[in-house]
Amino acid sequence: MLFDIPPAIRQRQAKLQAEFNCSFHVPDRLGALAQLAVRVSVIQNSLKPCLHHPTLVICAADHGAFAHRIHSVPGEDTRQQLQYTLAGTAPINRLARANGLELLLVDAGVSETLPDNPQLHAARIAAGTANYVRQPAMSREQCLQALYNGTVLVDTLSQQGCNVVGFGTIGAGNAGSAALLMSALCYLPIERCIGHGDSVDAVSAYFNIRTLQYARQRLSTSQATRDPVQLLSEFGGFEIVTVCGGLLRAAERGMVILVDGFASTAALLAARALNANVVDYCIASHRSAEPGHSLMLQQLRARPLLDLELQASGGLGVALAYPLINSAVALLSDVTH
Repeated sequence: MLFDIPPAIRQRQAKLQAEFNCSFHVPDRLGALAQLAVRVSVIQNSLKPCLHHPTLVICAADHGAFAHRIHSVPGEDTRQQLQYTLAGTAPINRLARANGLELLLVDAGVSETLPDNPQLHAARIAAGTANYVRQPAMSREQCLQALYNGTVLVDTLSQQGCNVVGFGTIGAGNAGSAALLMSALCYLPIERCIGHGDSVDAVSAYFNIRTLQYARQRLSTSQATRDPVQLLSEFGGFEIVTVCGGLLRAAERGMVILVDGFASTAALLAARALNANVVDYCIASHRSAEPGHSLMLQQLRARPLLDLELQASGGLGVALAYPLINSAVALLSDVTH
């Protein structure tokens, strides 16, 4: 699957930065907000950027490896979290409403069948992935389908006039999947890519690391970097792969992209392996409490907008960061250049 993402975005930076500096007497006093304003301007190639129909896409799916309870969070249950969000009672519902974001909820592969709901978009590949500790999480065909599903989601949003999109995930145990992707793509040992979750003793933490190391040994680093689709097939979750496809299509369409937490950023790492230009269109919404997320952001040279120690945020970081994007655009509303 090929994506035509323009590389010329870097060439716009100097020109728009100079125009921005001319428009403000003391641009340095605006700090990171000025940098963000220029970043959005560069993506849209205009010193008068505009944001239309901002949408947060939350993809949900289950992982076969969750049976090992690797890095599990207390009370973590994909179906339950998704049901709360569909009912409008989850924190993300309140924040999305407060900050003017539409929510698009996607069943990419939840293990239990969900009742029909007009708010839930069906992009289901299977009832969760296989156990990546013992075998590939999905077939190559399933992986390509999940990538394609992500592109379809973004195409639909774009046709509806959306030009700013955020991506989050819901997936019990998806931190293990994200850590494996990070380890392979960033040439890092597993122990640097994963925290201890709710483990309360060294034995449990050691078990988590050893289990992921065992899974990681099935695929060499050279294989992973040579064929990112194979890597996603081995260790990805359906929600992560769907987000990966969405990121690539959104960049191809020149959209402003907000990326949520650990799993969504792992999807960006994989997307970068497929087309490095995707990173130019992406803004890291926050730094999560997951220890590996900080290192992941460093690998991407991404400066997060917020650092609120969120865990398993499920889109919260995007909803909280979007007002900063909106403020940056408002800053440019009267620019005369």
